[in-house]
Amino acid sequence: MSWLSKGNIHTKWIEEALGVNNAIAKRVHEQIDKYYNFDWSEATTGEIKLVSQMAFEDLNEVYNF
Repeated sequence: MSWLSKGNIHTKWIEEALGVNNAIAKRVHEQIDKYYNFDWSEATTGEIKLVSQMAFEDLNEVYNF
């Protein structure tokens, strides 16, 4: 079984960028999709890391991950 079959590739990228578990990465992914105008198809690794960190910090103010 491939690691890609376990979920969305974007969520996996967030996991790797932030070093968090899948549940937190899914929540960050939802935050990005809902509040950020982010084009995953044209994003670089650096942009994914930056936006993931920003979304994580937004969530961390409320949920304290």
